[in-house]
Amino acid sequence: YNIYRNNELLVELTTDEAMDDILPEPGTYNYTVRGVYGGIETIPIKQKIFFSGLFGLPIVDSYEFPDETPWEIINSLNTRHFTSVPYDGEYAMGVSAPANMPDGVQRYFADSEGVQVETWVQITRYPQSDGEAGAISLYSNDERFTIYTGNDGDLWLHETITGQTTEIDGPYDIDLYEWYHLTVRYLDGQLEIFAVADNLQMLVHEVLTVSDLPINGVRLGARNLDTGWSFFDVSTVKLLPTE
Repeated sequence: YNIYRNNELLVELTTDEAMDDILPEPGTYNYTVRGVYGGIETIPIKQKIFFSGLFGLPIVDSYEFPDETPWEIINSLNTRHFTSVPYDGEYAMGVSAPANMPDGVQRYFADSEGVQVETWVQITRYPQSDGEAGAISLYSNDERFTIYTGNDGDLWLHETITGQTTEIDGPYDIDLYEWYHLTVRYLDGQLEIFAVADNLQMLVHEVLTVSDLPINGVRLGARNLDTGWSFFDVSTVKLLPTE
């Protein structure tokens, strides 16, 4: 196969069935794949494969949306607080969020009764007392549920509509520089949270009753980390039907 990005040859004569591409800058990219037989290219196998990417941050996504809304960068101080690190042969998105303002990526969609977000997370420093590390936020217009690691190494839930902050105290803390898999599932006022370590050890599993709101957005990010980082990798978002 020959693979093109924006009509320029990116990979020549590969037999691989998948590829990773480190994007040069934010934007929307048009990928085309052509088969090659006897030195002659076929017509495109896939046309107009769009991915709105972040600089050097190819988060692997499998978003089951009716229409693919691209991630939007949240950049509170108008400076680039993002990086990428190798992980498992690929790259992870890093968010530094040094100020008491959220940084990260977000995307919006039509109102849904439920949503499930899964992502791999690693944090290099616990946040300051009122900060958020490795945070997943579920939005309902101006209200949100945010699940994050606090300065004590525990997971916490903050619900803006009630103003409540609840500790999600599992058998183990979230350790620095260790990858863990975080799943947040919300449906009809029930919020289920899983955190599993890289060695498959269950860190947290809890089901909470929260406000019953339609969900129309998701954010991955951090706030008030000082000099630390929150890394995200292999993130998926699925809209859930009403049960």
